[in-house]
Amino acid sequence: MRERIRNAARVVVKLGSNLFFNGEGTLALDRIAALIEDLAAAREAGRQILVVSSGAVALGANALHERQPDVLVKKQAFAAVGQSRLMNLYEQGFAKHGLIAAQVLLTAEDFSNPTRFRNLENTLMALLDLEVVPVINENDTVATEELETTNRSSSFSDNDQLSALVMSRLGADLLILLTDVSGLMTGSPTDDPAVSLIPEVHNITTDIESLVGNKSSRGRGGMATKIRAAGIAMESGGMAVIANGTSPGIIRRILNGESEGTLFVATP
Repeated sequence: MRERIRNAARVVVKLGSNLFFNGEGTLALDRIAALIEDLAAAREAGRQILVVSSGAVALGANALHERQPDVLVKKQAFAAVGQSRLMNLYEQGFAKHGLIAAQVLLTAEDFSNPTRFRNLENTLMALLDLEVVPVINENDTVATEELETTNRSSSFSDNDQLSALVMSRLGADLLILLTDVSGLMTGSPTDDPAVSLIPEVHNITTDIESLVGNKSSRGRGGMATKIRAAGIAMESGGMAVIANGTSPGIIRRILNGESEGTLFVATP
């Protein structure tokens, strides 16, 4: 199954908020640069790369020297502060490899409204034709579906599902969901040190869904949203990999077909 990954021509890579920070809460600049280097290498090898990136609210909190807020309007304000900082990281990172990054901010209606989706699709395809790397995020300053904890949109409510929608609606072959854990485990490592990584999932059963843990500390998703995103990728005929973005060279190894993380792919 992993051999199919080496031939994936269009790839969506989602980066979680926790990847942008070290354990002590400082920006993980070396890690971010290494991830962008892997993404740039994939683009230079001829693959079309779309990035879905969390991190705006967390970067806003970091810039303001405050904890991430629970109040919705403050989350929107923090996102406004952090989004430009997030794009600055990508712009400078890709520029070092001779590539250009483009900011694309979306709301749920961009997928549910046919006219808006057609415009979005045309724009993204034009960017890919220009060999630009789209960096996609929800427009948190005006869209509250992802930031709200009580009102979930029927279209998408987190960047995991946003990345799956981009992957499935744009006809990508592979979705890579990078987080700070190694993939889907047989249980909770904090409760049972003997748990092991599940290397492949061919059908998302209730048993698989029961293996989720808590959401991440900075992000708004968790393993549950990643499994749902992987399911969308599988239903579209594609593949998904959940893997540890803190592991150096992880994107390169995944795209080389090496056994990293958990691969979600329907049995042919």
